[in-house]
Amino acid sequence: MISARTRTLFVAILSGFVGRAITAMLPLVVMPAMLGHLGPVLFGTWLTAATLSTMAVFLDFGIGNATTTRLSESFGREDAAAVRRILGEAYTALLAISSGLLLIVALGHVLVPLFGLGAVQSSQVAVVSVVLSALFLSFPGGIIWRLQQARHHFVTAQLTQVTAPLATLGVSLWAIHAGLSPLAVVTVYALTNPMVLMLWTLGHFATHPDQRPDFRGLRWSSMRGLTGLGGAFFVLSIFTLIGMNADNVVIAAIAGAEVVAEYGVPAKLGGILMLIVGTVFMPLWPLFGAALARQDAIWLSTTARRMSLVGAAVVLVIGLAMTVFADPLIHAWMHRSFANQQAVVLGWTAAATVIALTAPYNMVLNASGMAREQILPWIVFVILSISIKYFALTAETVWLSPWITAIAYVLTVLPIMMSTAKKTIMSAQDTKDISSGDQASKPI
Repeated sequence: MISARTRTLFVAILSGFVGRAITAMLPLVVMPAMLGHLGPVLFGTWLTAATLSTMAVFLDFGIGNATTTRLSESFGREDAAAVRRILGEAYTALLAISSGLLLIVALGHVLVPLFGLGAVQSSQVAVVSVVLSALFLSFPGGIIWRLQQARHHFVTAQLTQVTAPLATLGVSLWAIHAGLSPLAVVTVYALTNPMVLMLWTLGHFATHPDQRPDFRGLRWSSMRGLTGLGGAFFVLSIFTLIGMNADNVVIAAIAGAEVVAEYGVPAKLGGILMLIVGTVFMPLWPLFGAALARQDAIWLSTTARRMSLVGAAVVLVIGLAMTVFADPLIHAWMHRSFANQQAVVLGWTAAATVIALTAPYNMVLNASGMAREQILPWIVFVILSISIKYFALTAETVWLSPWITAIAYVLTVLPIMMSTAKKTIMSAQDTKDISSGDQASKPI
């Protein structure tokens, strides 16, 4: 019989795929209308700013990830007071960070035209400022999604994430149809997301007063613990981002931009596998956090092992199918073929498979707050993989790049993550056994 937690995990994965599909498709729907209304210059600026915003999402300094870990543990212990305190600390930290980043954007909005010497139009600066400001305004609002994840309300969490792009699509098309100025359209597009998150936040705390943030019980020692854990997650995110996205930069340095074009398109297709890995394994973070809090080591160990093997097998099968059909898929998409495209997709299949094999154990470490323990293996991975690629690859052998990623990951990250996570699970079991022994020794 399927347990309640297994059903919750299945629902989380299924809703995650639906949410990812919707959020990925909606921007594609609005882009033609945006191009026609903004014109080539502002449209290109808007796309560039949107790309910057995806990179700048890490500027919450890991507070979001630290909040997920802390909330998952507190819900697992059914400690309502701790939940309210953590939320108060998270909102306080993120409001301070957002305010600082908004100040930097405001300064940049003033200084860039002064030193740009006419190279940058004021309208372009305004577009970038609006997009980045909206991103930073969304930092505190994003806590509601993490709260829903920590409560294992995964469908509601996906609804929260899907509502924003749906609303953005609707109001943006309305703004374009109404003939608003290009800057006004960009502003409407950008600000809808933080507004929707704010409405979700107000609605949740209005219906769940027992979970409202406690700002009166803020303690510096606890705040320092949250920001310290967040800082570790922030550093880890930087090296993860570099390690998994350095290929185009390295290839451009050793072979030129034209070779990047040949490699980048099939690599983009292979990158879909990494999205699958993130969607499948991310729900394990709050589930494992609750299991660790309850010292449920047996379920934790069994689920991690099964998800590792089954998840890796699923990614491998999907990747092999993508490799077989890579030629017609890429031709239908780009209307041409690229050099060694099947080898590139197959290489990314290998890389995604070994990462999927490790991912559940990464989630064990994330759930236990062991971000610092993951930093050194990732630093070694980044140095090793980039060094090999830079000195060993040529214009004719860039298709080997994802294979180097896979091999370097197996040598550096995989063994340490698995062994450390298994020790963490065993420690939880030992703690539970000691607690059970203490309870048994007490007189009745």
